[in-house]
Amino acid sequence: DFQGEIQDSLCSYAKEVADAVGIKYGASHLEIKMTEHGPFLIEIAARLSGATHVEVSNEALGYNAVDLTIDSYLEEEKFMECLRNYPRKVIKYENLLDIGTDKKGYIQKLPSEEHLTHLPSVKSFKLKVKLGDYLEPTITLANSPAKIHLVHENKAQLEKDRNIIKAAFQNELICTAEP
Repeated sequence: DFQGEIQDSLCSYAKEVADAVGIKYGASHLEIKMTEHGPFLIEIAARLSGATHVEVSNEALGYNAVDLTIDSYLEEEKFMECLRNYPRKVIKYENLLDIGTDKKGYIQKLPSEEHLTHLPSVKSFKLKVKLGDYLEPTITLANSPAKIHLVHENKAQLEKDRNIIKAAFQNELICTAEP
């Protein structure tokens, strides 16, 4: 949700950080962790998020960062109209799930992609590994075995699907020391 004490704190902090590093125009990508002491900056850059999924954003928010960025440079009136006509509200809830695992070894079995892609909120499913690959424990997004975008109007359904996916990777992903 866009409204709330935490959201207000995060948005205010994001704007302060962007101003502090000189990002005045165009896209910016921030990763912020909310701590018990308030927002904590992980990273900021004058760029779009590498995980941007145009269709998912359009479905969840009614607009997307790619089109907004292009319009901000090439079609200012269209950009301003979007800002005026799309209030900050959630149409559907969205979640990007980068799978993490502590498993290590040669992949012998993967969770059923067919089963997981049919969950109500799954919009895109990118398996980044295959049978026989050597898997290291996940320590960065680069070695996450899967990236999944979820979208649903019901937050509880999205959370249910996310838990099913996490459990599948925990219980069905099998690695062995030998290929």
